Amino acid sequence: MNNTKHQNRVIILGAGKPFSGQSPSSLAQTQSSNRVLDWIIHAFFKTAEHFQFVGGYHIEEIIKEYPSLVYTLNEKWAFDIGARISRQKKRTNHRPAGLKDGVNISEGVLLKNSQEWNEFTARLGFRYKVDENAIVYGLYSRGFTSGGFSERAISADSLLEYDPETVDNYELGLKTQWLEDKLRLNITGFRMDYRDKQETFVIPVASGLLESITTNTSKADISCIEVELITTPTERFWVRIAAGHLSDNYSRYEIPDLNDPGMVQDLSGIALTRVPEDSFSL
Repeated sequence: MNNTKHQNRVIILGAGKPFSGQSPSSLAQTQSSNRVLDWIIHAFFKTAEHFQFVGGYHIEEIIKEYPSLVYTLNEKWAFDIGARISRQKKRTNHRPAGLKDGVNISEGVLLKNSQEWNEFTARLGFRYKVDENAIVYGLYSRGFTSGGFSERAISADSLLEYDPETVDNYELGLKTQWLEDKLRLNITGFRMDYRDKQETFVIPVASGLLESITTNTSKADISCIEVELITTPTERFWVRIAAGHLSDNYSRYEIPDLNDPGMVQDLSGIALTRVPEDSFSL
């Protein structure tokens, strides 16, 4: 509720399409046989002088039922903008298992490390309402996976920090509905660019031991297109079919060469693991 010097105003945000049925949520019946909008108006009737309704799903039906309310209709364009700076500080006190020397096992030495990271993330999106049955949208967002330490370290040489892994996501899509919303067709394409990607592998450290460490050693790209078809012949029965095609590769992936100390092995161009090329669901 918005309070000003001269009036109290209630702003009602219109809802999207309800889970079932075609009638707007504001016109749905409550247990007291009143509609949802009746209940809201009654709750604020004694304290509010003006009610303002921001357009939502099938707002034309609501206008017909409540012509005295003040309405603000949504424009064709809508934008979503956000940004954040995250500060993280981590410490680790790690005591690895001892090393076996003949028949004796030495006690692991307590290892300590600390690090601090600052990461900027953002989100920028748009939505364009073509007509009552189609929406085009686009989105850019940046996210990250926190940095940390190689917790499998057995010596100070390998208790190294690794930086956050960042990903830039670009998405463009089309959402449509047909046959009085009994058929929906959605098409989405997206691309994800990973930078400073975190990888774990076994390499020789300064002490000469082979140890498992995590480091920021690669860049990777993933591109995908997805098609989704949903049909609802009745209110209690629906069918969803979805298919997608994905391509991915490491644009940079270099690791120390175990067979040639001091040299690196270039694995750039290989595919990511556990990433299916094609997907289908019914």
